[in-house]
Amino acid sequence: MYRFLFTECLRKKLDRPPYFDEWLDVRILFHEVLKTRRKLNVEKMLNFLGMEFDGNPHCGLDDAKNIGRILQLLRKKGAPIRPMFSVHTLQRIVYL
Repeated sequence: MYRFLFTECLRKKLDRPPYFDEWLDVRILFHEVLKTRRKLNVEKMLNFLGMEFDGNPHCGLDDAKNIGRILQLLRKKGAPIRPMFSVHTLQRIVYL
């Protein structure tokens, strides 16, 4: 996500707001919390949870709503919903 956002901001000559400096990778969090064999896409994560995709796949708003539904379930399972990566290090943030 970061590379795409960074490139688009440069291309369009836009300042990148600082709140985009850290982010959470839902696919990695899902994989680690639920011990899936591999990282899944949004539709497969929902299927794994016994849910169906709501809306149109690849529609940004519908994708965001469905990711929100996934995050709600992960939070109920005790998953830490906080940034995993930082643009300043381009490495995973480790919380003690």
